[in-house]
Amino acid sequence: MNLNAALRNPLVILCLSTLLGCNPQQEQIKYDEVASADSDNQSTPVNSPHLCDDLVNSVGARAALQICLDQAKSNNKDAQMRVGMLHALGELGEENWEQGMHWLLLAAQNGHTEAQYEVAQSYLLGRGVSQNLTEAFQWLQQAAKANHVQAQALLGLCYLKGQGTKQNVQQALEWFSLSAKQNDPVAEYYLGLMYLEGNGIAQNSYLGEKFLQAAAEQSLVVAQLALAKLYQSGGQLAQNDSQSYFWYNKAAAEGDPQGLYVVGMSHALGSFGQKKDLDAAGKYLKQAADKNYYPAQYALATLYLEGQPVLQDKHAAIEFLRLAANGGSTDAQIKLAKILVEFSLPQYDKVAFYWADKAATGNNPEAKYLLGSYYLDGIGTQVDYEKAFHIFSDLADQGNALAEFKLGQMYYYGQGVEKNLPIAKKWFLKSARLGVKDAKNWVAILFRDGMENRENQADDLDQEDLNQWINYSADNGEPEGLYLKGMGFLYGRNNFQQSIEEGLQFITQAAQMQFVPAQRELGKLYEEGLFGLNDNAKAYDWYLKASQNGDGYSQYRLATMFYVGTGVQRDYVQSYAWAHLAAVGGKDDAVALREEISNLLDARQLRMAQQLSTEYFNAHKKGLQSFAMP
Repeated sequence: MNLNAALRNPLVILCLSTLLGCNPQQEQIKYDEVASADSDNQSTPVNSPHLCDDLVNSVGARAALQICLDQAKSNNKDAQMRVGMLHALGELGEENWEQGMHWLLLAAQNGHTEAQYEVAQSYLLGRGVSQNLTEAFQWLQQAAKANHVQAQALLGLCYLKGQGTKQNVQQALEWFSLSAKQNDPVAEYYLGLMYLEGNGIAQNSYLGEKFLQAAAEQSLVVAQLALAKLYQSGGQLAQNDSQSYFWYNKAAAEGDPQGLYVVGMSHALGSFGQKKDLDAAGKYLKQAADKNYYPAQYALATLYLEGQPVLQDKHAAIEFLRLAANGGSTDAQIKLAKILVEFSLPQYDKVAFYWADKAATGNNPEAKYLLGSYYLDGIGTQVDYEKAFHIFSDLADQGNALAEFKLGQMYYYGQGVEKNLPIAKKWFLKSARLGVKDAKNWVAILFRDGMENRENQADDLDQEDLNQWINYSADNGEPEGLYLKGMGFLYGRNNFQQSIEEGLQFITQAAQMQFVPAQRELGKLYEEGLFGLNDNAKAYDWYLKASQNGDGYSQYRLATMFYVGTGVQRDYVQSYAWAHLAAVGGKDDAVALREEISNLLDARQLRMAQQLSTEYFNAHKKGLQSFAMP
C-alpha cells in the first residue's frame, strides 16, 4: 500500500488521530487554542494533499485542525481552502469570515478554483472583507477560466449588469452559454431570459422557454416563478393557466412564499383551473404568512372579513392585518385603519389615525383621502379643517372624484375655507361627472329647482359646467339628465339648439323611467297644447302616472280633467278622490276644487270617493306604480 493510499484509509486516519491526541469522542481542542495554533504551531507538515479533508470528514473539524493547519502552512492549497471554510462556516465555533478569508485568499492565490470562487463571492457580498466589485470580477475570471461552472455563471451576470467591469452583453452571453452547457441552473435562467427578450441575441421564445424550464426543473425557484408568470400573462409565451399553476405549485413545494401565496389564492378564488377550496387556500396562505409574506397576511384577513372562514375569528384577521401593515402593505394599513374605526372607541381611533397617516406617506390616494377625512371629522386626532382642505385640494387637482366631492362640501359649509356656493357647485359637478353618487344627490338638490323653473338659468353656475353635467347624466341613462337634456332641446336653452322632436324624445325616456318631473311635464305639454302637441288623452295618461307617483300638481290636474270630462269621461267620485289627495299634499287650488265637488256628491258617493282616495294614498305609500281604475 503506497503512502497516499494509506493516508486515505479510515483505519490509518483513526490511528493517526489517536496518536496525535485527537480522539473524536472527546473535545481535544478549545477554540481559544485554535487561534494560537494558527500562529504558534510549528509541527512537521504531512505531505498527503487530501489528508486534511479526509480527517475532517472522519474525525471532525476540531480533531483534524492541527494537521490541517500544518498542511495549510506548508502551502497546501486544499488544506488552506478547508481551514478557511472551517473558520468561515463556524465549524470551529462562531462564523468568522474575516479569519476564513485569510486562508481562502492564500488558497486562491495558489490556484485553488473553488477558493477563487469563494473569494469572489466574499468581495461581492462584503463577507469578511470590504465589498469590492472589481476584485470580485477578477477572481471570478480566474475561476471561470479554470472551468468553474458557477463562477462562469456569476461572471456572465457581472458582464450583464456591469458589476466590476463595463457592461458587455456579448461576453455575458458567452459565459452563460459555457456554464449552461454544463447544466448550471443560474446560467440557464439568465440565458432563457436573454433569448425571450432578444437581449444581445435574436429573440427566440422556443429557446428561452427551453432554458428556463431546464433551470426550473433543477428547483431554481426564481426560474419556476418566471415561467409561472410568463405562462400567466401570455406575453412572450403562449398563455397557459395549467402550466402557470404547475410552476407556481413547484415553487410552493420549495417553500417559496410567493408560490405558496399564488397557489393559496387560486384555491380561494377558483382561478388557474382550480376548484374553490377554502381549506386548501387557508393552508397555503398561512404557510406564506408565517414566512412574513405580507400579501398572504393581507389576503387571509381580507378573505375572513369578506365572510370566508379561513381564520378563527376577527381578532386573528386584525392580527394578520397588523403584521401586513407592519410589513409595509399600504392596503393593509388602510383596511386596518377602517376596521379599527368601526369599533367606535377613542383608543382605537388613535391607532386608526396612526395607520392612515403612515399609509398616506406613500402618496397613496385612498390613504390620503382617508387621512383627510379623519382630519375633517376629528377621528383619532383634533379636527383640523385646514389640513383636510389641503389634502383634498391636492387630491382634487389629480382628478380624485371623492376629494372633489369633499371640497364641494367644505366650500358649501365654509370649513377651512371661506363659504362659496358657486365654487361648491362646481366641485359637486366635477365629482358627479366622475360617478360619485353623493355628489349627484347634492347636484340634484342644488340645481333641480332652478332647472324645473324655465326662467331660472342658474346664473351662479358656469354654463359650460352645467351643460357637461347634463350631457354626462343623460349619456349614462340617468332620468334626471335625460329630463334636463330634453328640456334644453325643447325650450332651446342651456346651449342646446331648439328641437321639439329631440326634446320630446328625451323627456319621454325619463318619464318612462318613472321620473315624476318628466311625467308632469308631458302632461302639461299635451294638456296645454304647447308646440302643437294638444292631446288630452295623452295628457290624462301622463298626469295619471305622475299622480300615482305622488305628484300633487298632477293629482290636481287629474281631478280637474275628471271634473270637466277632458281627455276622460266625467267622474265626480274620481275627481274628488284625486282632489283630496292633492289638497292633503298642500295644493291650495285642490282644496277649493274638492269643496266644489263635494257639493255635487250624495253621502254614498262621498264615502266612495273618500275610500278611493285612501286606497290611492296607501298604494302610493307602498310604492306601487299602477292602479286598477274602476
